[in-house]
Amino acid sequence: MNEHGGTGRSLGDLADQMATAIDRALGIAAAAPDDPEEQVRATEAALSRLRELLVEILGAEGYHALLARALYLAQRAHPLLDQLRLVRDAEGSGLSGLDTLARNGGARPLYRGLVAVLAYLMALLVTFLGEDLAIRLVREAWPEIGQAGEGKHSGESTP
Repeated sequence: MNEHGGTGRSLGDLADQMATAIDRALGIAAAAPDDPEEQVRATEAALSRLRELLVEILGAEGYHALLARALYLAQRAHPLLDQLRLVRDAEGSGLSGLDTLARNGGARPLYRGLVAVLAYLMALLVTFLGEDLAIRLVREAWPEIGQAGEGKHSGESTP
């Protein structure tokens, strides 16, 4: 698979750029932004909203494949994520083991890992759908990202 989106940036570069806006957006969405467990809950909610929208567009199998790839890519830099499992339920695919991992003192590193999963998920969307469509879909599912991503990265707006 070519890891470059239509922008010529590598998948890792796209994910790194998006991680900053994601972190800010999760701070906006979290009821207590400095509480790692609350950050994990806000991240779960963001993943859930993205899942709802993306399953409509990509289908359950397409979303599952996208989330599986994003998790795999994020695990390279965040080995703690190896303890999570990608599961399918009535609502589609999701990550199992978040609560246990957060309770066992891993909330802060878990949050960092989940930001990476979200960043890779968005970078993959940019790669497969193009930047304009991917950003529009992400903003529709997750309005906070628009508030957080108003800054510029390399002269371009972020999701």
